[in-house]
Amino acid sequence: MAAQPKRDDHGGAPDPRTMALSGVNNGLVRTLVQGEVAVLAVAAVIATFLNINPVAGFAPSLEGISSAIAYAIPIFVGSVVLERSNIKLFKEIDRDTQLFVVQIFGAKRSLSNILPAAAIMAASAGIAEEILFRGIIQNGLSNYIGDVPALLVASLLFGLAHNPVPGASSLVEAIYGFTFGSLYIATGGNLFAPILSHFLYDLATFVEVHFRATSRIGVAAAGVPPQPAAASQASGMAARVLQDKRVQDVIKRYGLPAPFVKNAIGVFGMLDLDKNGTLDRRELQLGVRTFGRFTNDEQLDAIYKRADLNQDGEISFDEFLKLLTDAVLQQQRLAAERK
Repeated sequence: MAAQPKRDDHGGAPDPRTMALSGVNNGLVRTLVQGEVAVLAVAAVIATFLNINPVAGFAPSLEGISSAIAYAIPIFVGSVVLERSNIKLFKEIDRDTQLFVVQIFGAKRSLSNILPAAAIMAASAGIAEEILFRGIIQNGLSNYIGDVPALLVASLLFGLAHNPVPGASSLVEAIYGFTFGSLYIATGGNLFAPILSHFLYDLATFVEVHFRATSRIGVAAAGVPPQPAAASQASGMAARVLQDKRVQDVIKRYGLPAPFVKNAIGVFGMLDLDKNGTLDRRELQLGVRTFGRFTNDEQLDAIYKRADLNQDGEISFDEFLKLLTDAVLQQQRLAAERK
Protein backbone atom coordinates (compact mmCIF):
# COMPACT_ATOMS: atom_id res chain seq x y z
CA MET A 1 0.00 0.00 0.00
CA ALA A 2 1.39 3.40 -0.96
CA ALA A 3 2.42 5.70 1.85
CA GLN A 4 -0.11 8.45 2.49
CA PRO A 5 0.86 12.10 3.00
CA LYS A 6 1.29 13.04 6.63
CA ARG A 7 -1.82 14.70 8.02
CA ASP A 8 -1.95 17.51 10.52
CA ASP A 9 -2.46 17.08 14.24
CA HIS A 10 -6.20 17.53 13.87
CA GLY A 11 -6.71 14.81 11.27
CA GLY A 12 -7.41 17.34 8.53
CA ALA A 13 -5.76 17.91 5.16
CA PRO A 14 -2.28 16.59 4.34
CA ASP A 15 0.53 18.55 5.97
CA PRO A 16 1.46 21.26 3.41
CA ARG A 17 5.12 20.86 4.36
CA THR A 18 5.00 17.25 3.21
CA MET A 19 3.45 18.31 -0.07
CA ALA A 20 5.76 21.30 -0.67
CA LEU A 21 8.14 20.76 -3.59
CA SER A 22 7.08 17.11 -3.79
CA GLY A 23 4.64 17.45 -6.69
CA VAL A 24 3.11 19.83 -9.22
CA ASN A 25 2.32 23.24 -7.75
CA ASN A 26 -1.18 23.55 -9.20
CA GLY A 27 -1.65 27.03 -7.77
CA LEU A 28 1.43 28.33 -9.57
CA VAL A 29 0.45 26.52 -12.78
CA ARG A 30 -2.96 28.16 -12.59
CA THR A 31 -1.38 31.59 -12.05
CA LEU A 32 0.97 31.17 -15.02
CA VAL A 33 -1.85 30.03 -17.30
CA GLN A 34 -4.01 32.93 -16.13
CA GLY A 35 -1.15 35.23 -17.11
CA GLU A 36 -1.23 33.84 -20.65
CA VAL A 37 -5.02 34.24 -20.73
CA ALA A 38 -4.47 37.90 -19.81
CA VAL A 39 -2.01 38.19 -22.72
CA LEU A 40 -4.67 36.72 -25.00
CA ALA A 41 -7.23 39.24 -23.71
CA VAL A 42 -4.83 42.11 -24.43
CA ALA A 43 -4.27 40.68 -27.91
CA ALA A 44 -8.02 40.58 -28.53
CA VAL A 45 -8.41 44.23 -27.51
CA ILE A 46 -5.53 45.35 -29.73
CA ALA A 47 -6.79 43.28 -32.67
CA THR A 48 -10.25 44.79 -32.34
CA PHE A 49 -8.88 48.32 -32.08
CA LEU A 50 -6.61 47.89 -35.12
CA ASN A 51 -9.15 45.83 -37.05
CA ILE A 52 -6.69 42.94 -37.48
CA ASN A 53 -7.62 39.27 -37.67
CA PRO A 54 -4.48 37.62 -36.20
CA VAL A 55 -5.60 34.07 -37.01
CA ALA A 56 -6.72 34.74 -40.58
CA GLY A 57 -3.87 32.60 -41.92
CA PHE A 58 -4.19 29.83 -39.34
CA ALA A 59 -4.17 26.58 -41.33
CA PRO A 60 -3.11 23.25 -39.76
CA SER A 61 -1.21 21.12 -42.28
CA LEU A 62 1.49 18.47 -42.54
CA GLU A 63 3.80 21.09 -43.98
CA GLY A 64 3.12 23.33 -40.99
CA ILE A 65 3.86 20.47 -38.60
CA SER A 66 7.14 19.58 -40.28
CA SER A 67 8.20 23.24 -40.38
CA ALA A 68 7.32 23.70 -36.71
CA ILE A 69 9.45 20.72 -35.73
CA ALA A 70 12.31 21.81 -37.99
CA TYR A 71 12.44 25.24 -36.33
CA ALA A 72 11.95 23.99 -32.76
CA ILE A 73 14.79 21.45 -32.81
CA PRO A 74 17.70 23.88 -33.41
CA ILE A 75 16.70 26.32 -30.65
CA PHE A 76 16.06 23.48 -28.21
CA VAL A 77 19.39 21.78 -28.93
CA GLY A 78 21.16 25.14 -28.93
CA SER A 79 19.71 26.11 -25.55
CA VAL A 80 20.70 22.76 -24.02
CA VAL A 81 24.27 23.09 -25.31
CA LEU A 82 24.66 26.70 -24.17
CA GLU A 83 23.21 26.07 -20.72
CA ARG A 84 25.80 23.34 -20.21
CA SER A 85 28.61 25.64 -21.27
CA ASN A 86 30.90 27.63 -18.99
CA ILE A 87 29.54 30.95 -20.23
CA LYS A 88 28.38 32.87 -17.15
CA LEU A 89 25.18 34.24 -18.70
CA PHE A 90 23.94 30.84 -19.77
CA LYS A 91 24.97 29.16 -16.52
CA GLU A 92 22.90 31.73 -14.63
CA ILE A 93 19.95 31.24 -16.99
CA ASP A 94 20.17 27.49 -16.50
CA ARG A 95 20.34 27.81 -12.72
CA ASP A 96 17.34 30.14 -12.59
CA THR A 97 15.38 27.92 -14.97
CA GLN A 98 16.04 24.81 -12.90
CA LEU A 99 14.93 26.49 -9.69
CA PHE A 100 11.80 27.86 -11.35
CA VAL A 101 10.91 24.45 -12.79
CA VAL A 102 11.39 22.87 -9.35
CA GLN A 103 8.94 25.40 -7.94
CA ILE A 104 6.40 24.44 -10.64
CA PHE A 105 6.82 20.67 -10.80
CA GLY A 106 8.44 19.80 -7.48
CA ALA A 107 11.69 18.09 -6.56
CA LYS A 108 10.53 14.55 -7.31
CA ARG A 109 11.04 13.23 -10.84
CA SER A 110 7.82 12.02 -12.48
CA LEU A 111 7.14 12.46 -16.19
CA SER A 112 3.57 11.21 -15.91
CA ASN A 113 2.77 13.71 -13.15
CA ILE A 114 4.27 16.79 -14.79
CA LEU A 115 3.32 16.16 -18.43
CA PRO A 116 -0.31 17.38 -18.26
CA ALA A 117 0.65 20.62 -16.50
CA ALA A 118 3.66 21.13 -18.78
CA ALA A 119 1.49 20.63 -21.87
CA ILE A 120 -1.15 23.08 -20.62
CA MET A 121 1.43 25.77 -19.86
CA ALA A 122 3.26 25.21 -23.15
CA ALA A 123 0.00 25.37 -25.11
CA SER A 124 -1.24 28.51 -23.35
CA ALA A 125 2.09 30.27 -23.94
CA GLY A 126 2.30 29.16 -27.56
CA ILE A 127 -1.22 30.27 -28.40
CA ALA A 128 -1.36 33.56 -26.48
CA GLU A 129 2.15 34.82 -27.23
CA GLU A 130 2.19 33.88 -30.90
CA ILE A 131 -1.20 35.50 -31.50
CA LEU A 132 0.04 38.72 -29.88
CA PHE A 133 3.61 38.94 -31.16
CA ARG A 134 3.30 37.28 -34.56
CA GLY A 135 -0.39 37.49 -35.45
CA ILE A 136 -0.87 41.10 -34.36
CA ILE A 137 2.40 42.98 -33.84
CA GLN A 138 4.51 41.45 -36.60
CA ASN A 139 1.59 41.03 -38.98
CA GLY A 140 0.31 44.55 -38.36
CA LEU A 141 3.70 46.27 -38.64
CA SER A 142 4.62 44.41 -41.82
CA ASN A 143 1.89 46.31 -43.67
CA TYR A 144 3.66 49.59 -42.87
CA ILE A 145 7.40 48.90 -42.55
CA GLY A 146 7.91 45.58 -44.34
CA ASP A 147 8.45 42.01 -43.23
CA VAL A 148 12.05 42.20 -41.99
CA PRO A 149 11.73 45.39 -39.88
CA ALA A 150 8.45 44.07 -38.46
CA LEU A 151 10.18 40.79 -37.59
CA LEU A 152 12.96 42.63 -35.76
CA VAL A 153 10.59 44.87 -33.79
CA ALA A 154 8.30 41.98 -32.79
CA SER A 155 11.31 39.89 -31.75
CA LEU A 156 12.71 42.71 -29.61
CA LEU A 157 9.36 43.23 -27.89
CA PHE A 158 9.05 39.48 -27.35
CA GLY A 159 12.44 39.48 -25.61
CA LEU A 160 11.64 42.48 -23.42
CA ALA A 161 8.29 40.99 -22.40
CA HIS A 162 10.05 37.92 -20.98
CA ASN A 163 12.59 39.86 -18.92
CA PRO A 164 10.84 39.44 -15.51
CA VAL A 165 10.48 35.66 -15.96
CA PRO A 166 12.96 33.55 -13.90
CA GLY A 167 15.38 31.78 -16.22
CA ALA A 168 14.71 34.18 -19.08
CA SER A 169 17.06 36.64 -20.78
CA SER A 170 15.77 39.39 -23.05
CA LEU A 171 18.52 38.70 -25.59
CA VAL A 172 17.93 34.94 -25.68
CA GLU A 173 14.15 35.35 -25.75
CA ALA A 174 14.48 37.84 -28.61
CA ILE A 175 16.40 35.18 -30.56
CA TYR A 176 13.58 32.71 -29.90
CA GLY A 177 11.10 35.35 -31.03
CA PHE A 178 13.14 35.90 -34.19
CA THR A 179 13.02 32.14 -34.86
CA PHE A 180 9.24 31.93 -34.46
CA GLY A 181 8.80 35.12 -36.49
CA SER A 182 10.97 33.76 -39.29
CA LEU A 183 8.86 30.62 -39.32
CA TYR A 184 5.75 32.79 -39.57
CA ILE A 185 7.17 34.48 -42.67
CA ALA A 186 8.48 31.23 -44.17
CA THR A 187 5.03 29.62 -43.99
CA GLY A 188 3.30 32.59 -45.61
CA GLY A 189 1.73 33.92 -42.43
CA ASN A 190 0.38 30.57 -41.22
CA LEU A 191 0.13 31.16 -37.46
CA PHE A 192 -0.34 27.43 -36.87
CA ALA A 193 3.38 26.79 -37.47
CA PRO A 194 4.87 29.20 -34.88
CA ILE A 195 2.21 28.26 -32.32
CA LEU A 196 3.09 24.58 -32.66
CA SER A 197 6.84 25.26 -32.73
CA HIS A 198 6.58 27.42 -29.60
CA PHE A 199 4.52 24.71 -27.88
CA LEU A 200 7.00 21.95 -28.78
CA TYR A 201 10.00 23.99 -27.64
CA ASP A 202 8.43 24.92 -24.29
CA LEU A 203 7.20 21.38 -23.64
CA ALA A 204 10.59 19.83 -24.43
CA THR A 205 12.33 22.42 -22.25
CA PHE A 206 10.02 21.82 -19.29
CA VAL A 207 10.64 18.07 -19.43
CA GLU A 208 14.40 18.27 -20.02
CA VAL A 209 14.97 20.82 -17.24
CA HIS A 210 12.70 18.89 -14.86
CA PHE A 211 14.83 15.77 -15.33
CA ARG A 212 18.11 17.64 -14.84
CA ALA A 213 16.88 19.66 -11.85
CA THR A 214 15.47 16.65 -10.01
CA SER A 215 18.69 14.75 -10.68
CA ARG A 216 20.72 17.62 -9.25
CA ILE A 217 18.47 17.90 -6.21
CA GLY A 218 18.70 14.15 -5.69
CA VAL A 219 22.48 14.35 -5.61
CA ALA A 220 22.42 17.30 -3.21
CA ALA A 221 19.80 15.70 -0.96
CA ALA A 222 21.87 12.51 -0.74
CA GLY A 223 24.71 14.42 0.84
CA VAL A 224 25.15 15.81 4.32
CA PRO A 225 22.63 18.58 5.15
CA PRO A 226 24.44 21.87 4.49
CA GLN A 227 26.62 23.27 7.25
CA PRO A 228 29.31 25.97 7.22
CA ALA A 229 32.31 24.65 5.32
CA ALA A 230 34.56 24.50 8.37
CA ALA A 231 31.97 22.67 10.49
CA SER A 232 32.66 19.22 9.13
CA GLN A 233 35.32 17.54 7.01
CA ALA A 234 33.76 14.09 7.24
CA SER A 235 33.77 11.89 4.17
CA GLY A 236 32.77 8.40 3.09
CA MET A 237 30.96 6.35 5.70
CA ALA A 238 31.48 9.04 8.33
CA ALA A 239 29.67 11.54 6.10
CA ARG A 240 26.77 9.12 5.61
CA VAL A 241 26.44 8.62 9.38
CA LEU A 242 26.58 12.38 9.89
CA GLN A 243 23.96 12.86 7.18
CA ASP A 244 21.50 10.46 8.79
CA LYS A 245 22.07 11.93 12.23
CA ARG A 246 21.67 15.50 11.04
CA VAL A 247 18.51 14.78 9.02
CA GLN A 248 16.93 13.11 12.04
CA ASP A 249 18.06 15.99 14.25
CA VAL A 250 16.42 18.54 11.94
CA ILE A 251 13.23 16.48 11.67
CA LYS A 252 13.01 16.08 15.45
CA ARG A 253 13.93 19.67 16.26
CA TYR A 254 11.37 21.28 13.97
CA GLY A 255 8.81 18.50 13.67
CA LEU A 256 9.16 18.52 9.88
CA PRO A 257 8.29 15.69 7.46
CA ALA A 258 11.36 13.88 6.10
CA PRO A 259 10.46 14.48 2.38
CA PHE A 260 10.25 18.23 3.02
CA VAL A 261 13.65 18.26 4.75
CA LYS A 262 15.30 16.31 1.93
CA ASN A 263 13.79 18.54 -0.76
CA ALA A 264 14.90 21.61 1.19
CA ILE A 265 18.45 20.22 1.31
CA GLY A 266 18.44 19.90 -2.47
CA VAL A 267 17.11 23.41 -3.07
CA PHE A 268 19.56 24.90 -0.57
CA GLY A 269 22.39 23.16 -2.40
CA MET A 270 21.31 24.75 -5.68
CA LEU A 271 21.14 28.22 -4.12
CA ASP A 272 24.50 27.91 -2.34
CA LEU A 273 26.52 29.03 -5.35
CA ASP A 274 29.89 29.24 -3.61
CA LYS A 275 29.29 25.97 -1.70
CA ASN A 276 30.32 27.42 1.66
CA GLY A 277 27.32 25.94 3.50
CA THR A 278 25.50 29.25 3.97
CA LEU A 279 23.51 31.71 1.85
CA ASP A 280 24.57 35.31 1.43
CA ARG A 281 22.22 38.12 0.45
CA ARG A 282 22.65 37.57 -3.30
CA GLU A 283 22.02 33.83 -3.03
CA LEU A 284 18.89 34.37 -0.94
CA GLN A 285 17.69 36.99 -3.43
CA LEU A 286 17.95 34.35 -6.15
CA GLY A 287 15.80 31.99 -4.11
CA VAL A 288 13.23 34.63 -3.26
CA ARG A 289 13.02 35.77 -6.90
CA THR A 290 12.86 32.26 -8.28
CA PHE A 291 10.08 31.24 -5.92
CA GLY A 292 7.76 34.00 -7.03
CA ARG A 293 8.73 37.11 -5.04
CA PHE A 294 10.04 40.04 -7.09
CA THR A 295 11.32 42.16 -4.20
CA ASN A 296 13.03 45.52 -4.04
CA ASP A 297 16.15 46.07 -1.92
CA GLU A 298 14.19 47.20 1.14
CA GLN A 299 11.91 44.14 1.08
CA LEU A 300 14.88 41.81 0.56
CA ASP A 301 16.70 43.36 3.52
CA ALA A 302 13.65 42.72 5.70
CA ILE A 303 13.44 39.08 4.57
CA TYR A 304 17.18 38.59 5.11
CA LYS A 305 17.07 40.05 8.62
CA ARG A 306 14.05 37.92 9.50
CA ALA A 307 15.79 34.79 8.22
CA ASP A 308 19.15 35.50 9.89
CA LEU A 309 18.06 34.41 13.37
CA ASN A 310 21.50 34.63 15.00
CA GLN A 311 22.36 37.87 13.16
CA ASP A 312 25.73 36.60 11.91
CA GLY A 313 25.23 37.97 8.41
CA GLU A 314 24.70 34.55 6.80
CA ILE A 315 21.73 32.22 6.37
CA SER A 316 22.44 28.72 7.62
CA PHE A 317 20.51 25.68 6.42
CA ASP A 318 18.47 25.64 9.64
CA GLU A 319 17.56 29.31 9.19
CA PHE A 320 16.67 28.70 5.54
CA LEU A 321 14.54 25.72 6.56
CA LYS A 322 12.55 27.85 9.01
CA LEU A 323 12.08 30.59 6.41
CA LEU A 324 10.89 28.05 3.85
CA THR A 325 8.56 26.38 6.37
CA ASP A 326 6.98 29.70 7.35
CA ALA A 327 6.50 30.60 3.67
CA VAL A 328 4.83 27.27 2.87
CA LEU A 329 2.45 27.50 5.84
CA GLN A 330 1.62 31.13 5.01
CA GLN A 331 0.88 30.16 1.41
CA GLN A 332 -1.39 27.40 2.68
CA ARG A 333 -3.27 29.81 4.95
CA LEU A 334 -3.78 32.31 2.13
CA ALA A 335 -5.03 29.56 -0.17
CA ALA A 336 -7.50 28.43 2.51
CA GLU A 337 -8.76 32.00 2.97
CA ARG A 338 -9.43 32.34 -0.76
CA LYS A 339 -11.65 29.25 -0.80
